[in-house]
Amino acid sequence: MKRCNKCFEEKKESEFSLYKRSRDGLFSYCKTCNSNLQRARYKKLTQAERYERNKQGRGSKKAQDRSHEKQMSRYRSDPEYREKIKLGNAARYHGLTVDEYTERRQKPCEICGDYIEPGRKGGGMHIDHDHKTDILRGTLCEQCNRGLGMFKDSTERLRAAALYLEKYLV
Repeated sequence: MKRCNKCFEEKKESEFSLYKRSRDGLFSYCKTCNSNLQRARYKKLTQAERYERNKQGRGSKKAQDRSHEKQMSRYRSDPEYREKIKLGNAARYHGLTVDEYTERRQKPCEICGDYIEPGRKGGGMHIDHDHKTDILRGTLCEQCNRGLGMFKDSTERLRAAALYLEKYLV
């Protein structure tokens, strides 16, 4: 269940459009409210504005291409800018500020205690999250993060694996 930020009603998640930039992956307004809002905005446009909007979409294609190419040129040529963008994107993905994200990645692995420098093989430390709830858990190294993933975050599988290893311990 999710609450619509427009009508404030609790509705099923299927009544919300997908929106990958939000933390839960859903749009903040329900489909009904969003449809009504878009319809009202469209009705306010003059006939000429409607024609231009339908003809061009969201801005002309040439303008979009020029802007995108300018950004990509800087991204390719400026390593500091590239790292700044990557860091901001990663922090936003986890719902953190850049400072919070950086601080978390400077901690050692909460399972094995290892610390991997950012930029080295494995990409530095990883911020672990629960795949069902998307709640952030802790900081893990590449191997421990992959290990949890391979065991599908199942405590039962991890216990069984530990018992198996102890059984054949020499």
